[in-house]
Amino acid sequence: MHSDSEYNFLVKPARPFSILERLDIPVISDLFKSLKTAPPELASVVIDLYDFSYGSLTDLAKTVECIRTEVAAGKEMKSFSIPTESGGLTYLVCRAMNEKFRIAAEAIGQKHKYDSKRDRWYVIVDNINTAAPVDALLPLTEKWHEDADLAENSRKMDELFDTRWQPRAVPVRAAVRPPAIADAAEPVDSFPKPETEGS
Repeated sequence: MHSDSEYNFLVKPARPFSILERLDIPVISDLFKSLKTAPPELASVVIDLYDFSYGSLTDLAKTVECIRTEVAAGKEMKSFSIPTESGGLTYLVCRAMNEKFRIAAEAIGQKHKYDSKRDRWYVIVDNINTAAPVDALLPLTEKWHEDADLAENSRKMDELFDTRWQPRAVPVRAAVRPPAIADAAEPVDSFPKPETEGS
């Protein structure tokens, strides 16, 4: 009679691939690969992105490509911010990695974290002059509380940057549309359009 442990060498279990690892969405796939090796305190940004639908991830990729194009065309920096299930995310694209952009990225992230009353907000900085989709990661994880200084900083950020909320509707894919409304106007899921800031 043999014990189970004697046969363990015969079967080498492989880690299953997650849905996000199987997706092939330009920008997003590279972003997930970079975040996979990020420090553990940044893991929840990946978990938050797991909640996004395929359409939302595709829309996110288009937004990243759009702001990368604007920065490549001459803007010094451009960013967008989106709420997630457990916090939020600011994605800032810049022409160079320096202290000025690091401070700006943190200030923009802090503004949105405070305004949305979230305990967690993550800032991703993407320098267009490198191949990496993530050149810096900043977790803002202090518990939210009412603060006059943070409120004033948020107000100043509104004046300094052209920040605005832009709602966006993403069409529901035909495969999930109920047959009873197939001939009706296309229903939409509400997905907030990322706020954009730029200089």
